[in-house]
Amino acid sequence: MKINFVELKNFRIFDEFRCGFEDRNVLFGENGSGKTTVIEGLYYGSVFSPLRSFETDKDLVKSGENFFNLKINFSDDKGDTHDIFVGYKIEGDESKKKIMFDGKVTNVVSTSGKLKVVPFLIEDFEIVFGSPSWRRNTMNNVLFSVSSSYYANLINYSKILKRKNALIKMIGEKRNEGSSGAVEDMILLLRNYNESLAKYAVELTFNRLELVENVNNFMLNENLPFEIKVKYKSNIANVVRSSSDPVGELRDYLNQNAEREISYSKSIIGPHLDDLVLYTEGDRVARVYLSQGQVRMVSILFKLSLAKYIHNKTGESPVLLFDDVIGELDESNKKMIFNRLLSLKNTQIVIALSENKYVFRDSYTIKLR
Repeated sequence: MKINFVELKNFRIFDEFRCGFEDRNVLFGENGSGKTTVIEGLYYGSVFSPLRSFETDKDLVKSGENFFNLKINFSDDKGDTHDIFVGYKIEGDESKKKIMFDGKVTNVVSTSGKLKVVPFLIEDFEIVFGSPSWRRNTMNNVLFSVSSSYYANLINYSKILKRKNALIKMIGEKRNEGSSGAVEDMILLLRNYNESLAKYAVELTFNRLELVENVNNFMLNENLPFEIKVKYKSNIANVVRSSSDPVGELRDYLNQNAEREISYSKSIIGPHLDDLVLYTEGDRVARVYLSQGQVRMVSILFKLSLAKYIHNKTGESPVLLFDDVIGELDESNKKMIFNRLLSLKNTQIVIALSENKYVFRDSYTIKLR
């Protein structure tokens, strides 16, 4: 997969910007020159949400403007060329987003992951140190690129979960009021929600377990000076792995634990609570025993394993986007990462750097001012 060019209008710091790309690309410029903005634009064209999960589409609009446009032209590994266009506009308290793929209006569900990218960020150390939600988001964004149904399953799961949590709170309130008849009807509705949630939860968990298995295989073959393995922490994983009827068994398990969830006033079972935990030798938690330098290396290798997974599942090599993370490594690890990247075949790479000391041989340099 190769990005041919990107066009940005009123996107972050740019009034208008156009840039073409080759196989090996270096975005070079001082802080504030727009290197990260370019990386953000390329990422946005893949999943249609900001690079940083705490931001919204509105944050991407240039100060003083009320819209942004983004266009990316890319070629897939079959040689077919495609266009992605996004137009986002703020109208009073409302906003509208228009997505087009190859000139036809479409939506996020249908188009997310058509352009496959893997971003490498300075904050990727959160893979080791961060919150479970950060790691779940990382898994989700990768799985959007490999499964046409994953995005829809996650959206449907999240919607039903929100309704279920509201219902659980209402059941608690009605019980406090002594409305037993109303509670009985609500319990029946809760069981219906559990039926629907079980179906989506099993699909999501199966996809995530497969991803973790691929990450571990990748790490095992990297000949690292220290052991790294990833464990998927889930309260339903055993059901998904071993049951002949995981949906039915999970539905029954949710129904059996309905009173527990009511006592907690929220859902306490399902993939919305899952986590990835990294371990090193002797099953020691990586965030405790690895040095800062080792964590940086593990974070980059973890992202490379995700790129490998995307290629294995789809036959497409995702574009690798590095936002100034190379500069965070010591000299020996910088050389190791560049050698590792040079060994990748048919993989487009875009690296943002504040200094041009480390660049690829024959790289295409894009100077930003």
